[in-house]
Amino acid sequence: MSEQQATDSVEGTDVQATEPVAGADDGLLAEGQQPTAEGDTTAGDEQQQAEAPEAYEFNNLPEGFEVDEQLSGMANSAFKEAELSQAQADIVTGLFTQYQLMQVENFNQRNEAWAEQARTDPEIGGDQFEENLSIANVYFKTLPQDLKDDLTKAGLVNHVEVIRLFRNLGRPMQEDVPGVGQATSREKSRIEKLYGTN
Repeated sequence: MSEQQATDSVEGTDVQATEPVAGADDGLLAEGQQPTAEGDTTAGDEQQQAEAPEAYEFNNLPEGFEVDEQLSGMANSAFKEAELSQAQADIVTGLFTQYQLMQVENFNQRNEAWAEQARTDPEIGGDQFEENLSIANVYFKTLPQDLKDDLTKAGLVNHVEVIRLFRNLGRPMQEDVPGVGQATSREKSRIEKLYGTN
């Protein structure tokens, strides 16, 4: 027992020491005492919750970016669950948009590489590239619109093997399309054989 906690007996009466217990002013809690607001360990969590907005805004996107309603709804739910402030949500959104920009740049570089490979291909490239591309487009135009959209979005229309395949499939069809490849001259030759020339 410490000196301050000891009691002195005066004429049979117990008198408690009046000096404060060392450390009592330093925030130590007596047994059973509840923490005050200043010492409450949940104060930081409550403050973070107070900073979390009801709905997050996505106004700091780079130029050209549009807010996707489905994606923003998913982000709002995730940000709320994580109890992020608007500033913290902006940081996460910024990282995501930077990642998206990198993906777009990689996509464009890949498409450019594919297109260059097609233009220089020994079979379909070089001086015959435009003609082969026109023949490939004859077949491409016969595909369902959904498939054409998917191939275009994926950049596969620039792939040398896709162009080669469509060129081969389009060759039998090119005679029905005047002005494509050698179709006009071939059709003229057939007419000349049937009817002769003037």
